[in-house]
Formats: sequence, structure tokens, C-alpha cells
Amino acid sequence: MRPTAVVTGGSSGIGAAACRRLREEGWHVVGLARRPSPEASASVLVDITSFDDVVKAFEATPEIQLLVHAAAMLGPIAPLAASDPDAWRQTVEINLLGTYNVLRVVLAGPLARERGIAIHMSSGAASNVKPYHSAYSATKAGAEHLVRFAASEIAGSNCAVCSLNPGITETAMQQELRSRRFPDRDRFVRTFEDQTYRTPEEVADAIWELSQREPSAINGQTFRVGAL
Repeated sequence: MRPTAVVTGGSSGIGAAACRRLREEGWHVVGLARRPSPEASASVLVDITSFDDVVKAFEATPEIQLLVHAAAMLGPIAPLAASDPDAWRQTVEINLLGTYNVLRVVLAGPLARERGIAIHMSSGAASNVKPYHSAYSATKAGAEHLVRFAASEIAGSNCAVCSLNPGITETAMQQELRSRRFPDRDRFVRTFEDQTYRTPEEVADAIWELSQREPSAINGQTFRVGAL
């Protein structure tokens, strides 16, 4: 029987690349997103901000060996004092509450008891202060800390939860970021113009590499693509 992976945010970007790479390696891949995931073996439309929706989405996959949690949004890019409260709240709901919902469901049952691995896609923004990025940075920091809490609770179970920081990766989110105005924008523009960014395929390679490691060696850690 083929191993099963679930990829949130599987409709585009890193999530789609992860679906494609895992399928190439012989996995049955279920893509979870608000839009269809064409690179997955099967596609489930879901709003990860709804706990009940996440529960229903996993009913068809009662046991998985790998979770790749790539669903996220950029959120408002503005000074905190001028930020849109509704947009800020939505970022929390997707990036932090959505992470809680997904981990809450998979750790309660679907993640395989033997060598089950959950990989959360984090960001350098989780540990670095970036002006105008309060919503994205705060939610990514919270989600990464949530991963560490989860890891502490499953230690010794032969399962693992870890984070992966992809670095600047050329996706639709990066394109959106370059269209905004904020301090340090030039760094992202230069990375694009110099083509020193990572590709979603490079990140997918790192996801695959982590999926092959022993859970006890990666549980609770945060890794960076290019430094595995």
C-alpha cells in the first residue's frame, strides 16, 4: 500500500510543488485548500479556519504518514497603528488558528502512530522583526511555537512535528509582497532580479528529505532549506 500524505495549501506554490514531488516518489497525496489541488492525487476543498471543516476533510484519510502544512496568507503590510483590524484578524485565523486546527485534528488520530511526521512551513519572519509585517510575523512566530509545544507532547511516540523555513521562495505570495510598499522592500526586489530566490521545487526537495528522517531526530526542531 502506498503511504499517504496530506498537504494543506496544495493548490499552488510550495504546497503544489510538494504534492508533485511526493507523487513522483510514489505517495498518495491529498491536497487540502480552498481551491482544487491539481498536483495532488485527490483534492479536498476546505477552510482551515473552521475546525469542523478540518475534521470532515480528514474523515476520508483516517491514517496518514506525512502532513505538510503550507497553507498561509501574507496579511496586511502596514504600520501596526494603521493596520486593518479585520485583515489582521483574518491573518490570525488562517496562519495561527488554522495551524492549531490542522495539528489538533491530525495529532488526535490520523497521523500514523509509527513514523508519522508533520512538517509546518514556517518563515524567517517568525524570528526576525520586519516593520509593517506585524500580522504575518506574529502569526508565524506563534505557529512555530505551537509546533514546539506539540512536539514536546508527542516526544517518545515515534512521531514528529517540526518546522521548515523555506527562505525567500518565488511564489504568488512573493509577487504580492513585491507589489506592496514597505521598508526593506528593495531586498525582495533584488532577490527576484538577481534570481537568488528559492524555487518551490527546491523547497519540495527539502520536504521530501525531512520526510525520510527518523522522527526522533527532527521532532520540535526548525530547519532551513539549504541547511538540512
